[in-house]
Amino acid sequence: MENKATELNAGIRRTIEHLAQETDAARQSELFRDCLRTSAAFWDYSWHNQMLIWRQKPDASFVGGFNTWLKCGRYVRKGEKGSAILAPMFFKDKKQTEDGEETTRLWFKVVYVFDRLSRDLRPSLCVLDGFRLCHSRSASR
Repeated sequence: MENKATELNAGIRRTIEHLAQETDAARQSELFRDCLRTSAAFWDYSWHNQMLIWRQKPDASFVGGFNTWLKCGRYVRKGEKGSAILAPMFFKDKKQTEDGEETTRLWFKVVYVFDRLSRDLRPSLCVLDGFRLCHSRSASR
């Protein structure tokens, strides 16, 4: 009985040492660091979308959709390729359950996001600073 316990302890100790070595190797891996950097940069995206962004553009630092960049007063360069991610879409069923509750379905749609480095640095005409000037010109015509 004592021999089995000694073998079991030795096996556990070998396994822990092996895991410690693998963990050290992973911490020093550039691939693992890039993956963690992407997860930290895009913390508000789902893990799957983080991995999609990382796979398509490993050096991405800040992404947004086309309309998001327009709202910020920036253009996306013409012909620029975006990173495809999955956006959730909720649909209410027209049919109601026996309880009278509406059911919702979750579907996913492919949308494209653009990195901040892929946008044009020129502000659009309707940036917040020039908002009144831009709209007063069109109103005077």
